[in-house]
Amino acid sequence: MEKKFNVEKNKDFELFQGGHSYKVRDYRQVEEQIILELPATLSLQPDAKVRYNWSNAPQAFIWNEEGYPASPFELNIQ
Repeated sequence: MEKKFNVEKNKDFELFQGGHSYKVRDYRQVEEQIILELPATLSLQPDAKVRYNWSNAPQAFIWNEEGYPASPFELNIQ
């Protein structure tokens, strides 16, 4: 199966919860999914969110098959 997007290695997603931000650098792409691996010592709280490029000066590291960068996003974790 051909990938619809590519994710660069050694970049940071952000886990935001409880008013604190944590960098997540351990992730992998499996076909059309990005799997984040969180430290075992970190408990997810009900308000947890994953953020991509959530800053004033974002640096893209997800690219679609045409070479365009993904827009910043925030996803609730359920």
